[in-house]
Amino acid sequence: MKESAFYDVIDKMEEIDVDTTKGYYPTIADLEEYKVEQDIDLFLPILAYYASDPFKRMNIKPDNPNEYKATVKYCKDVLSRIKLT
Repeated sequence: MKESAFYDVIDKMEEIDVDTTKGYYPTIADLEEYKVEQDIDLFLPILAYYASDPFKRMNIKPDNPNEYKATVKYCKDVLSRIKLT
């Protein structure tokens, strides 16, 4: 993936300051079921959004804080493994 395209998406996701998810976040099982790592181009916005820890940024309390934190970490880990050109 081109570095400029990657960081453009990251920047855009970090700028979102309105909760459009109504408190929803995917679990790690959800992300793995959809095989997000196999189609990074499609799932990059979702991964970048949750990796930016939007609930913390917008002061939203998740129903299950530990599960939410695990999702944020998982998304960050996936993003860190993307090969940039």
